[in-house]
Amino acid sequence: MDDPRFENFNVTKTPYKIINDQEISLYVTIPKEIHTEKCPVMVHFHGGFLSNGLKILSDVQDSLNTGRERSSSIAKATGSEILPDYEKVAVYGENAGGYLAIQAGLTRPDLVKAIISAYPMTYLDRPWYAEASIDKSPLAHLNYQNESLYPARIVEKMKENQKVPFLLLMHGKEDWVVPCEHTVYFGKAWENKFGNGTVVTKFESGEHGFDANATLETPWRKDGLEDVTKAWIGDGKAQ
Repeated sequence: MDDPRFENFNVTKTPYKIINDQEISLYVTIPKEIHTEKCPVMVHFHGGFLSNGLKILSDVQDSLNTGRERSSSIAKATGSEILPDYEKVAVYGENAGGYLAIQAGLTRPDLVKAIISAYPMTYLDRPWYAEASIDKSPLAHLNYQNESLYPARIVEKMKENQKVPFLLLMHGKEDWVVPCEHTVYFGKAWENKFGNGTVVTKFESGEHGFDANATLETPWRKDGLEDVTKAWIGDGKAQ
């Protein structure tokens, strides 16, 4: 990875799953200044486009389960003595990755402590996705009977005040790819179901990918991540 954002990390590529002799890779990034510690885990799901989301959900579960089951082999592959702390797991993604991050948190609340979801797809049964068009026609053929595909439906069926990960939602107000109002509705539904303090929302001016130039010091992002850190790590410091 040549991205300057990773210049302070050691990045190792290792397969976490093999299908039909095709390796599916896991990229492990470890801060260079850390050598022999048990560290919190952040799982990132990259963004992109979904045809319907059904098959990829099993990959999400496999990525979480395999990482936990193969901690020692992953550490060996990275040439590191660092071990992941699976009591402190957060997930992050944008667009389709934001959808997957939410799904990971809802299906594994026993493992995931915090979710960071940027401009996620949440109401896939709304006309925006469900009505065919040139731009989004594959989503018009979703399996509507499979409730597990729809984050909003999952939340609706869960018990009030049920233990769930902390959720940070971020969205550009002028997003024309994924409607910002869907994220507004989803944030309210999450809070109404699980209680105050379980979600923080950040809606800023901008289109899809509005956060591309934001840094960890950008006020709205810094504020949201402080809440994530408390839920994820606890005292705000990696152990």
